[in-house]
Amino acid sequence: MKEMIKNYVVSSADWDIPVDAEDSRSAAISAVIFAFKKYNKKLLMSTTIMVNEEKEFTKKSLNSVDFFATHDILNELGLEDMSNNFLTLTKNINEIKSIK
Repeated sequence: MKEMIKNYVVSSADWDIPVDAEDSRSAAISAVIFAFKKYNKKLLMSTTIMVNEEKEFTKKSLNSVDFFATHDILNELGLEDMSNNFLTLTKNINEIKSIK
């Protein structure tokens, strides 16, 4: 059975983009495509992408939030070099945190 389309808000770094998708992973992928188109070279991305159902986002609720590693989403989009850079960045951040 096909899933119903839901309204999501996808966030990373300094942007939020509303998208309609069947699931949160598809929403993350779509939003990253839209973000690249909207912000072009000025696009900022954190190491994670947050996906929240729109109704929960407007309530500032974290009840239905899903998080995706940015490198996984970029890899799924075929941006392997950028994905590897984000993976390296994430590993370095985690190593620095463990040293402290």
